[in-house]
Amino acid sequence: MRVIWAAALLSVVSGGLLAQEMPSDSVSVKKKPVVKQGWSVIPFPNIGFTTDAGLNMGVLINLYDYGRGADNIYPRRHQHICFSGVYTTKGAWFVHTYYDTRKLIPGVRITAAATYKQAVASNFYGYNGIASPYHPEWDINKGHKEAFYSIRRRTGRAAVNFQGEIVGGLKWLAGATYRYFGLEDYRRKSYVEENTLYRLYQDAGLIRPDETAGGMLLEARAGIIFDTRNHDEAPTRGMYGELYVLGNADLQAKHYHYGKVVAHWRHYIPMAKERLVFAYHIGYQGIFAGEQPFFMLQDISTLYPIDSDFEGLGSYRTLRGTMFNRILADSYAWANVELRIKLFQFNFLRQHFDVFANPFVDAGAIADPFRLREQRKSGNELIYSGKEAWVHGSAGLGLKVHVNQSMVISFEIARAFNPALVKGVGIAVTTGYIF
Repeated sequence: MRVIWAAALLSVVSGGLLAQEMPSDSVSVKKKPVVKQGWSVIPFPNIGFTTDAGLNMGVLINLYDYGRGADNIYPRRHQHICFSGVYTTKGAWFVHTYYDTRKLIPGVRITAAATYKQAVASNFYGYNGIASPYHPEWDINKGHKEAFYSIRRRTGRAAVNFQGEIVGGLKWLAGATYRYFGLEDYRRKSYVEENTLYRLYQDAGLIRPDETAGGMLLEARAGIIFDTRNHDEAPTRGMYGELYVLGNADLQAKHYHYGKVVAHWRHYIPMAKERLVFAYHIGYQGIFAGEQPFFMLQDISTLYPIDSDFEGLGSYRTLRGTMFNRILADSYAWANVELRIKLFQFNFLRQHFDVFANPFVDAGAIADPFRLREQRKSGNELIYSGKEAWVHGSAGLGLKVHVNQSMVISFEIARAFNPALVKGVGIAVTTGYIF
């Protein structure tokens, strides 16, 4: 039933897209796509679904500037503005804005984003994956009025990044990100708020007093980018690499100052005249100096925050088919491998659509655990399971609908190989590729 429901949601989202633009009487199946000119506006109801967040209901507006005449660079774009606001049936909501421009400063690409999110029942399963035991019957148990693995979480994020050409596809990178985290006990009428893993970790010293309620951080970044892709959102050939360092200043005069290195490599290999694309991604994110607070563990650094949710390791952004926040550690390495198979394309209502299937395999590893020694010494079987496994995998299948080679509507279903990381099959009806 969940698969049928998710497929129905995808059709609703697609229908919302088709409702935009001027009326038309027919669908034309053409080899040559429509070439967009100037600004293109795509507003539609943002209706999606993820196993972790439930049904998402809101609005999503995308504006793309492709240029005109000799200035036209379609399917690439000069500018992209995005606004989204969503409420989920599992008690979360967010507002998000994104701006990407190559015109504001000649020769410099600027990406900026701002997000505010609130979740009344955000998952907290402990540190280091299966080293933390999981009892599914305690995960929001309405009968016993307990939510052992839940906390209330508020997050704010504002980021700006600058890129400039060095030579060929090589670019310099500089930017900064401000972050706010507000954490509290899970609170709902008649629920026992003290009986949570969040409280248990505080009592055991695994969450320290100065990080219990969250905090404010300011990260600065600098590095290089290598980019030879033919498109940004749905490339069919080329390579993309990132290598940069982050330095953090704790804005509340605490001791969480750290240095972090982030590296990504993506390769898109066309086959069968680009009707089949073999794509893979290798990523690493890790601490090389200082210490980060526990509430930063799930943050996955990104230079293009088109969506509001870039967290892991796990869920639908990194290791698909795993539970959200199930794997928290100091450093991660992961890889994603996909076959992107073009099923058909068509033009409809002056828009161009490509439909792809993408079977995939994901793998993720804890490169450095977080406070594992304290976890082992806790002597509490609710904190330490006695099991440790640092490498995990998953596999699944996706269906993608490309709109004007700029926006991607996504349906994916996946499952992790280790049953300790899942509550069933992971389903995500969202937008975009994960790489």
